Amino acid sequence: MAFNISRPSDWIFFYSKNAINFYFESEVYDANFQYGVIGAGSSKAFHSLTGHEPNFIGKGNAEEVALFINEKLNKASFIFIKANNSLSSIEKLLDESIEQTAVEIYDNKIINNIEVPKCNLLVFTSPLNVQAWFSNYKIADEVIFAIGKTTAEAIQKYTTSKIIYCQHPSMENLYENVVNYILENRKQEQ
Repeated sequence: MAFNISRPSDWIFFYSKNAINFYFESEVYDANFQYGVIGAGSSKAFHSLTGHEPNFIGKGNAEEVALFINEKLNKASFIFIKANNSLSSIEKLLDESIEQTAVEIYDNKIINNIEVPKCNLLVFTSPLNVQAWFSNYKIADEVIFAIGKTTAEAIQKYTTSKIIYCQHPSMENLYENVVNYILENRKQEQ
């Protein structure tokens, strides 16, 4: 998707690694901006592409990030770099006085007709993943994992099954939740 950063801003904020990758395909790091990311994975991607650390790394909880911005950065202006199907979860929680601009730079859409083999665990990394799954499949007796609260809430629209989710969303924490669950179940089976 073509995009244009036409207005000045204090901060450029990325919702995901994809946003970082797409942005830096056509833009270069500019020390005149402060950069914010969500999650350790996004921080690593940012550093890998720019050679710099982001100025802010959110732990993946939109409420915590928005609270920090509202309390500590309320005089700053923001450009949020995101996908066209983004929930805009941080932006929605910011005080009206905070100047913000959304720039959609990539398209994330559901791919249909993908066959998924029978499995015991389902791992969801975004509300869009949830929508894609439930547009093609139903929950049987699988154990359900979500990367965070927002994704877990999306799952709850489709099922009353228990959902295991990360308090601090990241791929690393999600991995740990899945591994810990598997190890605990193996102990119980012995």
